[in-house]
Amino acid sequence: MPEEALIRFSCSCGQRMTAKMEQAGAQGRCPRCGASVKVPRPKARAAPRLRINYAKELNEAQYAAVQHREGPALVIAGAGTGKTRTLVYRLAYLIECGVPAENILLVTFTKKAAGEMLGRVRGLLGLDTASVTGGTFHHVANLILRRHAREVGLSNDFTIMDTGDAQDLIQSCRAEMKVGKRNRRFPRKSTLAAIFSLSFNTQKTLEETIQEHFSEFEADLEEIGKALELYETKKRANSLLDYDDLIRFTIRLMEQNERVRASLGRTYRHVMVDEYQDTNAVQDRMISLLCGGHRNLMVVGDDFQSIYSFRGADFTNIMGFPERYTDAAVYKLEHNYRSTPQIMDYTNQIIAHARVKFEKKLFSTKPPFMKPQVVYCEEALAQARFVARKILELYEQDVPLDQIGVLYRAHAHSIAVQVELERANLPFRVRSGLKFYELAHIKDLFALMKVLINPADVLSWTRILTLAPSVGPAGADRMIAEIMKSRNPADVIEKAKAPAQAREVLRGLAGLLRKGEGLRREPSAFLDQAYRGWYGSLMPLKYDDHAERERDVESFIDIAARYGAIREMVDTFMLEEEMVGVDPEAPETQEGLVTLSSIHQAKGLEWRAVFVIEMLEGAFPSSWSLRDPRQLEEERRLYYVAATRSKQYLYIVAPQMHRSAYGTTLYERSRFVTEIPADYYDVALYEGDPGEELPIETEDQ
Repeated sequence: MPEEALIRFSCSCGQRMTAKMEQAGAQGRCPRCGASVKVPRPKARAAPRLRINYAKELNEAQYAAVQHREGPALVIAGAGTGKTRTLVYRLAYLIECGVPAENILLVTFTKKAAGEMLGRVRGLLGLDTASVTGGTFHHVANLILRRHAREVGLSNDFTIMDTGDAQDLIQSCRAEMKVGKRNRRFPRKSTLAAIFSLSFNTQKTLEETIQEHFSEFEADLEEIGKALELYETKKRANSLLDYDDLIRFTIRLMEQNERVRASLGRTYRHVMVDEYQDTNAVQDRMISLLCGGHRNLMVVGDDFQSIYSFRGADFTNIMGFPERYTDAAVYKLEHNYRSTPQIMDYTNQIIAHARVKFEKKLFSTKPPFMKPQVVYCEEALAQARFVARKILELYEQDVPLDQIGVLYRAHAHSIAVQVELERANLPFRVRSGLKFYELAHIKDLFALMKVLINPADVLSWTRILTLAPSVGPAGADRMIAEIMKSRNPADVIEKAKAPAQAREVLRGLAGLLRKGEGLRREPSAFLDQAYRGWYGSLMPLKYDDHAERERDVESFIDIAARYGAIREMVDTFMLEEEMVGVDPEAPETQEGLVTLSSIHQAKGLEWRAVFVIEMLEGAFPSSWSLRDPRQLEEERRLYYVAATRSKQYLYIVAPQMHRSAYGTTLYERSRFVTEIPADYYDVALYEGDPGEELPIETEDQ
C-alpha cells in the first residue's frame, strides 16, 4: 500500500521536523539548536491484520487483482466471472490495508451499482464506508464543480438540467430560430440533443457527427450549428448545465488549473472504474487527469462487452490501456460462474472469430448440460410460434417464466413474438421500448383499419386526419362533421377545404380508403397499400427515427397475413391487449413474467433460458454494419453478450424465408451462426403447424 509522502521526526531538543521520503538517511541541521540531525529511514510496516481471508473467498485470478498494489491495473473480466465481487473485495482490501476511505474513488455507470458495492463492503467489514466517494461520472464531476465552479467561470449555484429540461431549452432555441416555419423538416428537440451530446462525447465535429449518424440532416448543418451556439448561450446566461457540461467543465478545470488537479489527486489516491469498456473519450480524459499525479488507477471491464458505440463509447479506451499505461498490470478473470460448460464452449467460439481482442478463454465448472440449440424455422411467424411453444414446454418443466428471456437486435423483431405470447396467455414485459400496441405509428395504422370497418369512429378519424400537414384538431373536426353526414367518407375527404400542403395527402387518403373497401378480407394487403401508397411518405415528416419505425410496420404487415379479415384482426388485437406484458418497472405477478429485451438493454442480466431470434444476415448482424468492419465487430460482441446471458438453455433461432404479396424471399443465415463449428451446438427444424392458422371470417363485412 502507499507509504506516507513525508517523514516526520524530532531533534533531541524537541524540535519537530519533516523531510521528503527521498531524503531518508541524509544529514541536516536542526533549525532550533543547530545540532546535526540525520533523517531517519522509515521502519518497515507490519503486515496488516486482515479480517477477511481473501485467498479463501476469491479464486486465484480475483485474488491477484484484489492484492494489486500501486500503479495502473487493467482487470479483464469475462462475462459471469465475478467482476463486481472483485471490485467489492478490492475496496475492502484497500481499507483493511490502511488506505483512508476518503482517499478512495469508485466510478460506476449507475448510482445503484455504486450503492450496492459500498453496501457489500460495509457488510464484509462491519465498518462505515460513507467516506468513500462512489457514483457516476456526472456525480463525481458535480462534486468537484460545486467546490471549484468559479475557477472555470461558473456560478456556485448553477442548476443541473435533466434530459427533459435540456430538450425543452433546445426547443426554445428552435422556436426562436423559426425553423418550424420552413418548407422542409428540421431535427426535433430530442434529435438535436442527441447530435450535440454525441458530438461532445466522441470529440468529433458537428459535421462529422451528422455525416456519420444523422446523414438525413446534412443539408441543415449550418442551422444546426447556429442552434448549438444559441443553446450554449442560453445555458451560460441562465447558469444552467446539462449532463455533458458537468464533464466538460471538470476537464477544463483540471487542464487549466494545476493546483486544483494536484489537490484532487491527493484527495483521490486510489481510483477504480467499473465497466471501463463503456467509457467514451471525455470520460476517459477526466479519469486520466484525476489520476495523473499518482497513477493508482484500476479499471475493470470486458473488451467483448463493448457494445455502445452508438452512445459514444470508445472501444479503443480498453484496448489501448496497456499502451497508454506501459507499466500497467493486466489481470484476466476467466472462471465463469453463470453458465454451463457447453454454453461457455459456444461463446468462446464467438470470441475466437474477433479481429481485435484480449486473448482469454472462459471456462465453467458447473455440471454438463445440453448444447446450445440452433433452430431453423420456416418463416418469421413460425419462429414466434416456436418461441411461445418452447416457453410453455420449459414452464411445464418448472422453469419459472421470470427465468426466461427473449433477446433481439432490434425492437421490430419482437412484434410477432409479442403476438404469439399473448395468444398463448404467457405474460411478459418489454424492456426494449413501448408495448407493440402503444407505438404511435402502429396506432396510426390501426386507426386506418378502424375507420374502414366503423366510419363513425371519431377518435380514429381525428388521429388520421391530423397526420396531414397543417391540419390541426379544429380542421379535423370540421371534416369529421361532414364525414358523419355522408355515406362516402372518401368523397368528403377528397373535396375538403384544406391548406395547400395538405390537399395532396388528403387525396391520397381518399384513394386509400376506396382501395380498402375491396381489401376488407385482406388485412395484410390493405396495410401494405396503406404503408407504401400513403403512410410511408408521412413517416419522415413525423418521426426523426422513421427508418427504425418502418421495420415495425413491415413486421406488422407480416403479422396481418395470419388474419382472414380486418374486423377480425382489429377485434382480436383490441381484446387481447389486456394480456400484454406490463411496464418494465411494474411489480411481477406470482407467476412472473417472460422478459422481451433488446440485447443492448439485456447487458448485466441473466436467465436460465435465453432465446436469441432473427439470426439472419441483415438482421443480426444488421445490414448497415456490413459496410463497416468496426461496426461488424461490435455486432459480433453484441452476439457474445446475448449468448452469455444464459445459464442453462440457449436457443439460437432463425426463419428461413419470408412470404409476402410480392413473393417468397429466402434468407441467408447469420455469419455469427455459420462460422461456429457444428460440434458446439445441435440443430433443429421447426416448420410450425398450419392447423393453428386463424379461420377466415365468413360473415358479411
